[in-house]
Amino acid sequence: MSQDKQDKTDEKGQFNRTIKGDYNIILKRMDDDSPLDSKSLLELSEKNGHAPILIIQNNQLKIFGYKPRSNVAPGDWHLRTLYFSDNLKDPIIQKAWTQNMIKFSELDPKMQEIIANNHQEIQTRRRRVPTLTDEHIIEDIKKGRSLSPLHKQARQQHFFYEASLRTQKELSYYAVSGGFKVPYVVAIQGTNYKVRSAAKVIAELRSKGKSGPESPSQREHSENRSKVGTHIPACVQKFDPNDNHTLFIPLEGQTKENKIQQSLDMRLGGPLKGLLRSCGNNGQLEAFLGPTEDMIGFYKDRGFDLVEEIWFPSTGRYYSFINKETGDFIITLAGLQSQANLISQLLTLKMAGVNVDKVKVYGDTQSIEHDITQDILNFKEKLLSSGINLEKQNTALVIAGNGGILGREIERLDEDIDVDGQIKSEPGSKCAMTFYPTKGAKGGVVGIINLSMPYGEVMGPMMTDMAEHLHVREVFLAGIGGAIGRREEKLEEDVVEQHIGTYHVFFTTTNPETGARYTLEDTEVIMPPIDQKGKGWLNDESVGLHVHVDSPFIETFGWLEERMDEGCTMVDCESHFAIERIKKWNEDHPEDKIRIMPGLLVSDYVGHKSLGALTPDTCKHVKPFLEHFVERIKEPREELTTSFKVL
Repeated sequence: MSQDKQDKTDEKGQFNRTIKGDYNIILKRMDDDSPLDSKSLLELSEKNGHAPILIIQNNQLKIFGYKPRSNVAPGDWHLRTLYFSDNLKDPIIQKAWTQNMIKFSELDPKMQEIIANNHQEIQTRRRRVPTLTDEHIIEDIKKGRSLSPLHKQARQQHFFYEASLRTQKELSYYAVSGGFKVPYVVAIQGTNYKVRSAAKVIAELRSKGKSGPESPSQREHSENRSKVGTHIPACVQKFDPNDNHTLFIPLEGQTKENKIQQSLDMRLGGPLKGLLRSCGNNGQLEAFLGPTEDMIGFYKDRGFDLVEEIWFPSTGRYYSFINKETGDFIITLAGLQSQANLISQLLTLKMAGVNVDKVKVYGDTQSIEHDITQDILNFKEKLLSSGINLEKQNTALVIAGNGGILGREIERLDEDIDVDGQIKSEPGSKCAMTFYPTKGAKGGVVGIINLSMPYGEVMGPMMTDMAEHLHVREVFLAGIGGAIGRREEKLEEDVVEQHIGTYHVFFTTTNPETGARYTLEDTEVIMPPIDQKGKGWLNDESVGLHVHVDSPFIETFGWLEERMDEGCTMVDCESHFAIERIKKWNEDHPEDKIRIMPGLLVSDYVGHKSLGALTPDTCKHVKPFLEHFVERIKEPREELTTSFKVL
């Protein structure tokens, strides 16, 4: 079999897969009938350059290999039994006694053929198919009043990275349901996207308007429309994409450039990046803060009609508008819930090589904050109609970066929580809440509200609204953020891994951009369980210092050095605003204070381990802290604090 062929692209943009170069095959002998674990096999393969594994078990040959599904899609890792004649099988079985690796070229040609049909050499890469230039795409979009040229390019482009191989189970997580489907599954997460026509977007808005509460756009529409576009925030202007960013720490066998590309493809996808670069250079890229209906009305007044909505996972939504008279074309970044959200998305664009200097920002976050207030008022009415007396009884709030994980932990506390009596906010609420009645509370805490925290500064007004309208007086804060080590610490990989998913406590928070700094007093704190000290507390509580950042993209290694000099121990994008509002509330209500157990669930170790998704398994360390919080809030309020003094 020839080993010197290369991947080629035919006239239709299809890839012809061929084996490229010789490679090793792992030999693994098993002397028992124990079941084979695909996860451990995948780990063994990865450690050996994604090599296939030939397994000898009970005189049978099995292969753990990477099998492409077609010429236009990456495949999956599968375990298969191979059927050989004894004269082919026996030499391999004998070799497995004395060696653990064999070259593909050393195998019998018939065996080579069978293995080649069950394993695609991982070093074979896909390259982008030559397609229309960005300028031609723009012109085609204008002529056809449709983004179909963009979607055509999406169908013709394929991305494939060695370090991004996933098992079938992991790949299926990213499948897109409904809407437009890119007709291939990409090995990097999040590249599938959905597209909705203007008619579908408007129909959904009208449907919500008929059944929902009064829309803020009905009161604030003219105000938002008359706003003059503002320039991008200063931190975006100062941001240098060429800095060494802690967010892009390459995995083993992966270059920094591949890591950055992987992250950007997760947030934008290749075809959209090309379109946005053209729009950015031509001043055709804008951003809008506010409800979708306000945005559509705003552009309608300027003579632009909505064409389509493009939605990628892990990013904002993009809306295309075309002026039918002039043919002018605009892409607008929208679906943003806060200024911090806007900053994060603009930094993503800048990292992707999009010129954002000409971007104008329209609208504001007032209507978003109004929506959240309305959700809270609606939820209050629902609680009151269920017989919950909020005038004489307080509630507690569990607010987390991942409300789903904390919600599951709450429901396990069935001795203290009435899980069957839970009350949920209405579907589609921006502020999605679940109320759990407490059992046997002595201190007037009638129940616990579980909530996923919003992104950025809208966390502040939301906290005030919940204190005012839902009588929240006890708070369990569990944001998702990064741990920051001391400069003198020498962190081994196993030490870093131990901290992922742990709950870390802090009592002081600072915002370098504004210079604001807040320290919780002992009367404002529900102390964590002392027996967990050293297990989940990153630093001694007297020196724990939280720092705010508008976006993880800002966390360069230079930024990290400055934060280490300041003694910061953890970072996220929301918690600062919660502490800020609690301090303000307590200053205005000294006899009716909010008390908080302040902490973060660690998702990454800044400068050592990149941001990753937390799971119920990795967050198992939060359970004793949540249990302690629930036990404490059931006591009379005067017993909530201890003699411990926050330094």
